[in-house]
Amino acid sequence: MFHCFIFLLLLCGTKPIKNNYQKFYWTGVSTSLNMTSGVMLYPNPAGSTLFLTALPQGNHLISITDMAGKQILTTSSKGESTTSIYISQLASGVYFIEAAGQHLKFVKE
Repeated sequence: MFHCFIFLLLLCGTKPIKNNYQKFYWTGVSTSLNMTSGVMLYPNPAGSTLFLTALPQGNHLISITDMAGKQILTTSSKGESTTSIYISQLASGVYFIEAAGQHLKFVKE
């Protein structure tokens, strides 16, 4: 396990590792995590209702897609900074949500 960490450290150096949600920096001693500010969702995993908060002002389209990229559900924020989305009709699994230009992942129980 320790050898894998050293290998990754040597491989990455101080280069940023990026994805759609977060940016990590390998520094050799510890990591620094810079979260993208903006839309947050909870609870995750979710049961019947999912909440999006910190939406910018304005009416935003909210789209939920499954792992295959198929659009499952669309709604809008109706100008509210916090929006609830009823997801009880979704099957259990991993889904992606796009809102206000941000892409987030959630699990439906």
